[in-house]
Amino acid sequence: MVKQESHIIATVQLLPPPEGRSSICLEKAGYYGCPIFWPNNEQLNGQMNDVRMYATSPDTCIDDEHKTTVIIRFLYPEVIQLLHVGMKFRMWEGKDIGNGTIVELVV
Repeated sequence: MVKQESHIIATVQLLPPPEGRSSICLEKAGYYGCPIFWPNNEQLNGQMNDVRMYATSPDTCIDDEHKTTVIIRFLYPEVIQLLHVGMKFRMWEGKDIGNGTIVELVV
C-alpha cells in the first residue's frame, strides 16, 4: 500500500515559448498543477497522471533556462510503485510545456 504522503523529487524545465511558458513561480501560487506523462515507458506509455509541483525553497521558479528541483505529489499516488530514479516525463498543459527527470522516490 502506498502512503498518501508519498511523492517524488524531480528536476523539471519548461520548453521555451511559444511551445512552453517563460516561467512559473511556485512561491506565489503555492504549487503548480498539471498532468505529466511517460513517453518512453512500456507500462505507463500514454498514461497521464495529475500532479502538484511544490517548491523546494522559498524562491523556486520553473523556467526554460534552468533545471529546477521540485517536489511532485500525485493525486493518485499508487503510480509511484511503477516509477524509478532516472525516469523521464513530459509536462502537459494542452500541449507539451516541459520535461523532467525523477531524482528520488519518497515512499
